[in-house]
Amino acid sequence: MLFYLSLIENDVQKKLFEYIYHSYRKQMFFLARKILNNDTDAEDVVQDVFYKIAVKHMPTVESIENSEDLRNYLLKATKNTALNMKKKNGCDFAASEKTSKLHIEKSKDLSEEEFVTELCNKITYDKLLDTMMNMSDTYKEVLYYHFVLGMTAKETADYLSRKVSTVKKQLVRGKKLLTEQAEKEGLEYANKP
Repeated sequence: MLFYLSLIENDVQKKLFEYIYHSYRKQMFFLARKILNNDTDAEDVVQDVFYKIAVKHMPTVESIENSEDLRNYLLKATKNTALNMKKKNGCDFAASEKTSKLHIEKSKDLSEEEFVTELCNKITYDKLLDTMMNMSDTYKEVLYYHFVLGMTAKETADYLSRKVSTVKKQLVRGKKLLTEQAEKEGLEYANKP
């Protein structure tokens, strides 16, 4: 981390960089590892993202006021960098391109009613995610890491320094609270086939 700090001249930005490095590095690593299935490449991705931030993106990071927005910014940068690495390394992007084309082709074949249903499912998901982000940290963290980032209960427990049994209980309770809150807000869950 000292290397990165040497690239930043402003003391306020150095403190902010230290904060984001210690607060988000593990989340970024888990996301990169999920995409790349390789610890070494995942670590390279995280280091690359932090290098780019230190060299030219500190003003952008500094302008982000909300911690959720900051986390989303860092995770998006990590995801994009990991996908770029995967593409550079020649991983099977043909398969993902075929899947993407099939999804586009499928949406062309949808009736207006089916298209509206798919669009509503997406909007409902986004509203549900917003509801999740407004929950207490105890449940928000386990739900976010498990369902959004796709971490297993064990990975979530390891990351949060909790017992696996505790995380599983928090997932069950969190889902129940999320369901209750969603119902209060009038959100309907999309029934996906």
